[in-house]
Amino acid sequence: MEKFDNVVLNSRAKYGQFYTDPNVGRLLVSRIETAAPNSVIDLGAGLGSLSMAASKKWKSASIVSVELDNLSYFSSLKGNHFHIYADALDYDLPNKIKNEYGEFDVALCNPPYTRPLWKPEYEKILEEAGLSETRGVPKDGRAELLFLAQNLRLTKNGGELGVIVPSGIITGERSLDIRKKLLDNYCVGSVVDLPRGVFSNTEAKAHILFLKKSSPYKKNIKLYEVKKEGGV
Repeated sequence: MEKFDNVVLNSRAKYGQFYTDPNVGRLLVSRIETAAPNSVIDLGAGLGSLSMAASKKWKSASIVSVELDNLSYFSSLKGNHFHIYADALDYDLPNKIKNEYGEFDVALCNPPYTRPLWKPEYEKILEEAGLSETRGVPKDGRAELLFLAQNLRLTKNGGELGVIVPSGIITGERSLDIRKKLLDNYCVGSVVDLPRGVFSNTEAKAHILFLKKSSPYKKNIKLYEVKKEGGV
């Protein structure tokens, strides 16, 4: 755990990352409904907690992780794991990945808590995911929304996403328009409220959003809360 915390501190300032605690990674993967995905994508993979949890649950699945940070650690992933050092928000990334790996059954993601310098291509990423022209999207770039949109572009129709997002996306008034677009365009299955302190060296509040890349068909969204002492 000391090594984990040291890497977190060294990389936070550079990339705005709060790496996924392995326990949170296992929780996220355990609540994915897709029983036996053939392919899994992990954008902004950090130290690989989500990829490692996925490799243990779905031993035959091909897992592709993408990370720009060269401090990332993936030595424990073998076999069907493929790692790409690249900018996860590159507009052309889906085409590059699809040419070699196809589209993905499951997308797992813990986006960095940062605001990347706005690029015109970000508007195209949001537009293709049906999340453009929302009141909650300033032109300074909200990484969590851009990562969500990029994951939707990489996931096949009917595929499933599990994405950690700041609580403002789920509860904030500023994000009402974003939530409406998600509910109108996709099947939001459940939301898991994470306790403060689950990420090292920050009290930032977060939720896990689970949705499917399909037309809405569920009337009720299940809400869960993870207790700080454990249990859901």
